Amino acid sequence: MPVADIEHIRDDWPDLARGLTELLTWKDGDVGDTFLRTYEFSVEGWGTTLSVDMKTRKGNLVSSRNPAPDEKGPAECKTDGGAGLDASFSSSSSSFTQPLDASFSSSSSSFTQPLDTSTPPCSQPTGIVTPAESSTIEEAELVTNANREEYVRDYIAWLTDHSISAQYEAFARGFFVCLDRKSLSLFTPPTIRPLIEGTLDIDISVLEKFARYDDGYSPSHRVIKDFWSVVRQYSPEKKRQLLEFVTASDRVPVNGLESVTFVVQRNGPDSERVPTSLTCFGRLLLPEYSSRRKLKEKLKLALENGRGFGVP
Repeated sequence: MPVADIEHIRDDWPDLARGLTELLTWKDGDVGDTFLRTYEFSVEGWGTTLSVDMKTRKGNLVSSRNPAPDEKGPAECKTDGGAGLDASFSSSSSSFTQPLDASFSSSSSSFTQPLDTSTPPCSQPTGIVTPAESSTIEEAELVTNANREEYVRDYIAWLTDHSISAQYEAFARGFFVCLDRKSLSLFTPPTIRPLIEGTLDIDISVLEKFARYDDGYSPSHRVIKDFWSVVRQYSPEKKRQLLEFVTASDRVPVNGLESVTFVVQRNGPDSERVPTSLTCFGRLLLPEYSSRRKLKEKLKLALENGRGFGVP
């Protein structure tokens, strides 16, 4: 299905969505005077930048590095379809590439989002006319209040479709070898999404009902009662942190929490150690803390440092 709405990209490109929303809702004069954006979509990667006029589909291919002796330069590139690595806003005078938190709101700001790191050097979106194929490359028109809605629709289409069409078609061919198209046609994007991703609504009472215990713990044990008393007070975000800490996923699968393996295992007597987990087995290793307050503090410390090398 075509992607043309800002809400469709908000999850994966939140900063871009905010920038496009600001562009659409700007009321302090014409956006052409403030944002200075041309009607272009830019892709960058491997030292090459391709800015595409979304109206004419003509592109300006520029190299920002010297190719290796055994590597073809931009003048020798083939138009074989493909996407660039970064999609960035371009002004009428240059292409901007800034960190992901770059602001979109002023004439000197910009925005860059990653697309596909597998693209070989010099590949470009299908159907683009480069300077080697067109002797005249006119400057793209300015984005104004009159055309900004059309610009946003086109930009989203280039971001999610045109710029990665070759890669997506290759993926789709392999995907439909594994899943019959008729089966997929039973679903709409909103109905298939929770099947793939799960849901974020975590009911602690259900998790508690189906939890299991090991090495001396039981539902009536003081530490277990303290544990569930603490966890029931968690915010939705904190509940997701707990589920991810124990199971490596912060989402509830389609079969519900009753299908989640969640085991609380005693990990020795009272100590200064924080709780740890075995995510492959869905086990929370919880020492027998002497008080509810201590359990709360240690569990909080574990959840806040539960990624990478932050676990003591």
